[in-house]
Amino acid sequence: MIAVCLKLKPVVSGALCGYADLRVVDWGVTLFGCGCFVSRTGLASVALPTKPLVRTDGVIWRDKCGKRCFDPVLSFDDLTALRLFSDAAVSAIGLCDPELFRVSETESAGGNRHER
Repeated sequence: MIAVCLKLKPVVSGALCGYADLRVVDWGVTLFGCGCFVSRTGLASVALPTKPLVRTDGVIWRDKCGKRCFDPVLSFDDLTALRLFSDAAVSAIGLCDPELFRVSETESAGGNRHER
């Protein structure tokens, strides 16, 4: 699978390190707002776009901790396809910003990502 990073917006919020617009050449499709994540151990992944879960009164739904809730926009039929997409997207994003998925020594010790 071949992916191309069209736009990248770095963000610092927990495991979330940015949002990317990606062109998946094999599918002939462009995905906007794919979440880019990196674990404390340095495992990078990219998720399909999501949308905020909105209540009937127009307010964005929040969980018990006050975090916004999201609904999937697309999904894969199997985990293998998701992994192939994520791996291709991580590679494409790495060409745009080689430092995006870097985990700092502070973070790997339990600190914040805010060193970027």
